[in-house]
Amino acid sequence: MITKLVRILFYIYCCLITDRLIAQQSKVSKVITVRDGLPQSFVSGIVQDKNGFLWIATLNGFGRYDGRGFKHYWHNSTDSAGLSSNIILELLDLGNSQLLLCYMDGDLDLFNTETEKLTHLGNRVSFGRLKNESGFFKSLVTNKKGLCWMIAGDGGVNQINIHQNTFEHFSPGQLKLHEPVWALAFQNDRILLFTQTLLSVRGKINGSTQTFHYPFKIVNVSNPGSENFCLPWTRKNGDLIITDLSGIIVWNPVSNIFKQLPLARKESPGKLVAPSDSIGNYFFEYKGGIWLLRQDDSIVAWSPFTSSIKGIPTSMCIDHSGILWVGTNGYGLRQYNLAKSGMQGYSNQHSFVMDVLSHYGIGAKSVAATFLSHSAPFANRMATWRDKVWIADIYHKTLWPQLVLFTGQTLTVKTFHPEDSVSKNETHSIKFISYDKKGVAIQYG
Repeated sequence: MITKLVRILFYIYCCLITDRLIAQQSKVSKVITVRDGLPQSFVSGIVQDKNGFLWIATLNGFGRYDGRGFKHYWHNSTDSAGLSSNIILELLDLGNSQLLLCYMDGDLDLFNTETEKLTHLGNRVSFGRLKNESGFFKSLVTNKKGLCWMIAGDGGVNQINIHQNTFEHFSPGQLKLHEPVWALAFQNDRILLFTQTLLSVRGKINGSTQTFHYPFKIVNVSNPGSENFCLPWTRKNGDLIITDLSGIIVWNPVSNIFKQLPLARKESPGKLVAPSDSIGNYFFEYKGGIWLLRQDDSIVAWSPFTSSIKGIPTSMCIDHSGILWVGTNGYGLRQYNLAKSGMQGYSNQHSFVMDVLSHYGIGAKSVAATFLSHSAPFANRMATWRDKVWIADIYHKTLWPQLVLFTGQTLTVKTFHPEDSVSKNETHSIKFISYDKKGVAIQYG
């Protein structure tokens, strides 16, 4: 029998990870410390560039990580081309291979990841205001076209023009606001200013404004600073994700529909410290651990705080390969592989596949409706993509290739009809199954 290699292409759209799968505590894949070359153990910012390098800011220097080792950048009083300081409080991705380094003393540096050229900003008199407002660097947002905004100490907004190397301050009065700004965001080419009672949306910081009054109450937001402000995130559908001391609020200003998700904090409201992953989940720090807000607005204790994992998350970045990097407050840089299910071990009762299905609530009746009920313990082959698992049996012979799809707590038998049709007089079994960007590839014969 001639073995035929058939590529069956079908596109798997982004879906939610099943409840039980994602509820498993995710384990740290690796911890990178000073012994591995990390400039310092307190990580204040992480950005990945287009070439795959990780740029890591710490409280004692700056580093580039290539997966094997670090290249270091330091402040040297005798080198005018070096960093302005070593204590970096914030690292902002400006786009176009540009990073903004924000220092504890209020200085700013512009760093080009391609040329590794450093440009000192803030050497003008107008930047002097930042000397006393470095605690607000964590509130920085950018349009990635050369403009940045951050909260000012008087409740106004500071605007930084990177291209022109200029700084402007706008007080609440100049912004035509009657209360301080406590959070900022940028969405659809517009700057969003959050106060205690309303959202002000404007194309230019001092331009015309569109006002939306909250249909909810913000709890305990006062004197925003490095330890007490939240940085709202935005979704593609227009939803805003806001944190306060009572929990998380998901609000769409246009429809005025909102959800309040209780997640009480005793201290500062914190902020969502990572962008969404490829399917729209948001990671954030809560009670020293990492929690997850999913697309359906449910909250999962993804990697809650335990005494065995030292450090509190201070910065996060999801790289191009699906790795979540988590910087901590003095305990190095953690690595989580989001492509792995994070399934915990359990006793072997049947075959591996049957044990997994049983573990996730698939009963014998559901299995009996598929060819898996007749599978030998070693005969299954699997390919996984996000929340879908495709399962084959190398001894299951059929006229057309068949796979079992496990997703959404259900099992379904899928039959495929390859372009080079199988002879009606022959039966075949799947020998190999894998997954790539184009779809599922099977070899049968």
